[in-house]
This record gives sequence, C-alpha cells and structure tokens, in this order.
Amino acid sequence: MAKISVTRIIHSRTAVFVMFIVAAMATWGAIEQNQAPAITGDTAIATSSPELWISNDMISFGVNMLLIGIIAIMSVILSKEYNPMKSLSSLFASFFLLFQAATPSVLAHFYGGTLTVVVMIAITILLLSNYKCPWNTQRVFLAFFLLMLSSLAQYSLLLYLPILLLGMWQMKIFDLRNVIAAILGLITPIWILVGFDLIDFTDFELPQFESIFMLYEGGDIVSLLFTAGLTIIGGILFLCLNFIRVLTYNSQIKAANALLTLEMIYTMILTCVDYNNIYNYLPFLNWLVAYQAGHFYATQSVRHSFRSFIGVLIVILVYLMIYAWNLGY
Repeated sequence: MAKISVTRIIHSRTAVFVMFIVAAMATWGAIEQNQAPAITGDTAIATSSPELWISNDMISFGVNMLLIGIIAIMSVILSKEYNPMKSLSSLFASFFLLFQAATPSVLAHFYGGTLTVVVMIAITILLLSNYKCPWNTQRVFLAFFLLMLSSLAQYSLLLYLPILLLGMWQMKIFDLRNVIAAILGLITPIWILVGFDLIDFTDFELPQFESIFMLYEGGDIVSLLFTAGLTIIGGILFLCLNFIRVLTYNSQIKAANALLTLEMIYTMILTCVDYNNIYNYLPFLNWLVAYQAGHFYATQSVRHSFRSFIGVLIVILVYLMIYAWNLGY
C-alpha cells in the first residue's frame, strides 16, 4: 500500500508543483553562481529575436518561469482532455521541468526556445481537438496563423510546417478546405503586420547564423551536446518501449501518439542538422521526450509500481548529475 501511495504522489499534480518550485530554485542558484549564461543569437526573419524582447535579467527570468509554469499546466490539460497515455498521470509535466532544470540557461532567461514550446503545444492541442472534424477550419487557420506569426521572430518554428501538414493528415482533416485555411493562416499575419505598417517587406531577411562554438565556452558546449544527445537516446528508448502498447489503443489515441512521435523525431533531426540553433530546439525536445518517459511510467501496472518508482528515481538522478555538471561540481 505504501508503494502505491508513493507512486500516486509522483504521478500527481502536486508533484508537478513541487518540481516547478525546485526547478525555479535550482535555476536561481545557477544564476547566483553565474552558471546560466544568456542565450544569444539572431533568429528572427522580420522582427526582433525573442532574446532581445526583455532587457532586464530579473524580469526575463520571471517571465520565462511564468511561461514554463503555463507549459506545465498545458501539459496537464493535454493529458486530461485528450488522454494520449490512457492515464491521467501528470508525471510527464514533472519530467519536462526536470529536463529543463538540468540546463539552467534555458530557464534563466526568456528566449526563442520557450516561445517554441508554448506555440508548438498550442498548435498540437488545436490539431488534436480537430480529430475527424474537417468542417472546423477555424482551428486549422488559428494553428497556422500562430505558426507564421511566431516564425517571424523565431525562424525554426517555420521549419515545422511539413510536420504540421502531416499532422493534419494524421487527424484526418487533410482536405481542400483545411489546406486553404492553412494557407490563409500563413498569409494573414504578414498581411496584418504589413497593412498596419508594423513591419515592411524590406524587414524580411535571413536570420544570422552563428556557430555555437563561437558564441559559448567549450565546457558549456560539451555539457549542452551531451545533454541533448542523452535526451535524444532516452526519447528513442522510451518510444520503442511504448510502441507495442500504443498499437492497442483506439484510432484517435493512436493518431494523437503518432502526431507527438512525428514531432519528436522531426525535432531530433532538426537538433542534429541545425545544431547551431540547438538551444532553441532543446526545450521542445525536452517536452516531447518527457511525454514519452511519462507515458511509459504512467502505464506500468500496479504490480510493477516499485520498479516504476525506481525508474523515475534513476531519471531524476541522471538529470540531477547533469545539473551539477553545469554548475561545475
């Protein structure tokens, strides 16, 4: 009975709140020790990069943590409303906070990586809510409107366009009216901003690509690449462990898991190919891998609860060691 009670706690929303507080305190500790360097770079297409939106470091930290909290809440809502894990566990939100805290820089300041997670989760929820509802074109329009609007400040979001079109197919809404809605969603933000003279066509330019080896110190790069590599390996492992179980789900839940899997694999590819922008992919990668890890542990049977608990502790210990490494211990 005690084992079951402990297992219920780690899957609860209370655990998410506790993990959020721990992540905030861990990040603050890293800031105090100057071990959370600001993430730099020009990732905008037509506006200023998110890294430049807030000049005050304390306000930037506060805004970023607020958005991270919103992401955790959105994760719990996604789990409850669409039930892709066939479980009401909130563990994957806790895992996301843990993975983020292991690399303090991604929590210490608001930047394009946080924007990417918020936008992509919102788009994912819009697509999931439209399963077999091809007549509901407004949500498709809104999804692609958000994609283009945010892409003006963070170019990497626009790279997700192919995967979202595949997502429409997964949700069984890929028809002419929804394709038109998607195209209008992509055009409208530019039309509005140019029409109100907020931007000009001359403002459009390619983002400034700079090597991470020039922007950050060697030790920071090594720990960043190791963390991203470990997270990718973990994501593939948990995806394989979940594969057979997902095949037993109904068509809607299988479609939801297919969309999340496509997003994860695609993000892994982008992280490797566009490695100079790795900081901006890492938070969304963390969220997607956290889902796979949370899915695996949430669906373990009661008689395996102790093994599940030990597995969660191992994941926590590994990312705690990464955090200690980033602080130079």
